[in-house]
Amino acid sequence: LLRPGLKVQTGELQSRGIETEARGRFGNLNVIAAYSLTDAEVTRSNTTNLGKRPTMVPKNVASVWGDYAMPEGALQGLGFGAGVRYSDYTFGNQINTIKVPSITLVDAVLYYDLRGALEGTRVSLNVSNLLDESYVSACLSETSCYFGAQRNVTASVRHHW
Repeated sequence: LLRPGLKVQTGELQSRGIETEARGRFGNLNVIAAYSLTDAEVTRSNTTNLGKRPTMVPKNVASVWGDYAMPEGALQGLGFGAGVRYSDYTFGNQINTIKVPSITLVDAVLYYDLRGALEGTRVSLNVSNLLDESYVSACLSETSCYFGAQRNVTASVRHHW
């Protein structure tokens, strides 16, 4: 017997997968690559989503990032980087009839590591979604979808003691 306002578990899901990350340094170039594979499925259900993929769970997510610091000389301390993030399509409802498209976004950074008395201080300018892609980040139902973040520029100063 259900009562208004009472929460009831409607099922179970199983999620299996792998995550991997590789890092490398090639002179003044740092590279990071990552990949995740998630196999998620509703395994028990009181509704119609048995055997379906849970909402907002992409099967594949991948990224690569490169960061280059200028070698010794007049531009020493200056660095820049860029990366690409990919997220596979997801489903926007429990019965997997609404498909939210995959998205690929580009990010970038420009930074300067100060020297002398201010050594340990970095001034940086980060840009996420550099190409200002317009995309749907998630849907919760046929009438409830959300756009992803627009281009975002952040300036920062940090100091390591």
